[in-house]
Amino acid sequence: MLPFKPEELATMMSLSNGAANMTAYIGKWVKVSAPFRQLTKKTLGDKKDYLIVILYDLWGTTLLFEPKKSEDRLVQFKYNDRVAALCQLYGFNNDHSAILWNCELN
Repeated sequence: MLPFKPEELATMMSLSNGAANMTAYIGKWVKVSAPFRQLTKKTLGDKKDYLIVILYDLWGTTLLFEPKKSEDRLVQFKYNDRVAALCQLYGFNNDHSAILWNCELN
C-alpha cells in the first residue's frame, strides 16, 4: 500500500521529470477518498467496459471500475459526494493526474 494520496502522486510525477521516474509505484495499491465529480462508461483499448470516475481533487484523479461490481453504487453518487475506494496505480494522464484501476468501493 502506497503511503500517498493520488494527488500527492500526481505532484511527485510533475516534479520527477516524467513517468519513467514513477515506474516503481505502478501496480501498487492506493487508498482514495475525495469528492466525486463525474461518471462515464467507456470501452477502452483492452476491449473491456469500465465505469470511469473523475474525482474533484487537485489533479482530477481518474478511477476505473468494473461495471458488474460497482455500477449499482456508483450511479447513486452526486457531485461532491465523497468517494472512498481502494485502487491500483495504473499510470498518469498527460496532465500528470493519476489513473487508478481495479478500484473497489469501500
